[in-house]
Amino acid sequence: PSDFCLTSTSKINLENSYLRETVKSKWQEIISKIETETEKDLQMAIIEADSLLDLVLKRKGYPGENLKERLNALKQENLLNLDEVWQAHKMRNEIAHNPHFAVIKKDAEKILKFYKNAFQKLKVI
Repeated sequence: PSDFCLTSTSKINLENSYLRETVKSKWQEIISKIETETEKDLQMAIIEADSLLDLVLKRKGYPGENLKERLNALKQENLLNLDEVWQAHKMRNEIAHNPHFAVIKKDAEKILKFYKNAFQKLKVI
């Protein structure tokens, strides 16, 4: 019997496929939070989108201990909407560290659009 062996290219394609499926599934969960329109769900949607971006960058091999360090390692040509992503990450930090920070649906939709654009440019959705 022959052994099944994945080439390194096959392993990378399998990893990329798994990552895309994970992101698509998680992204749908995030979008469903926006539809509820409660402030807590809007905040959680942004926090979860930020965590998902961190996971994607980590899996794609960008160095750093956290999203801030991975974003610092990125160059504008690697992610054309890097400024938008920084804006989104800063809002996430406000939500996480300021208990009085309010999020309205319009702002949450704008921030999630920034994350979605990043995911599209990173070819995971």
